[in-house]
Amino acid sequence: MKTATFRNLLEQQEKVLLHEEIARYAAYSADTADDLDESLETAALEHLRDTEKHQW
Repeated sequence: MKTATFRNLLEQQEKVLLHEEIARYAAYSADTADDLDESLETAALEHLRDTEKHQW
């Protein structure tokens, strides 16, 4: 039982560290070219427009 608890603790710590690393990268990349994926943004907007057309 202790092994499973320790393993769970390590998994939780790994998730927290990954989250923190992603947050640091996002903060560092904010308002830079890395922050904007033009093709992804265009695709998202097109999807939203198509979705709105089908809702009305």
